[in-house]
Amino acid sequence: MEFNTQFCTTIEQSEQLLAMGLKPETADCLLMKADGNILVYGYPYKDFMVEDIAESYSQVVIPAWSLHRLMAMINRPTISLMLCNITYDKIIAFIKEEIDDMRSIYKTLNK
Repeated sequence: MEFNTQFCTTIEQSEQLLAMGLKPETADCLLMKADGNILVYGYPYKDFMVEDIAESYSQVVIPAWSLHRLMAMINRPTISLMLCNITYDKIIAFIKEEIDDMRSIYKTLNK
């Protein structure tokens, strides 16, 4: 049996989240580039990075987030999100919108 379910964010999606300001320490997964392959680990990024082995892989380890973790980070009830066909791209767009709203409010308050 083959599963095609996305376990966590892709490299591109992780880069988008990092560019928006999400801290790598919040990632509950990690991606590792090894021998031309992308390996996915359901291992918290912050825990991996404190181990000695991380030093030898530091250039190829990328933080990644599960859909559950991203939904948990949103500071709102997620019932409505769970009722629709949620995807990583949709939740990343939602997080970007939330961050943009917060930046707009911050600019308004600091005029």
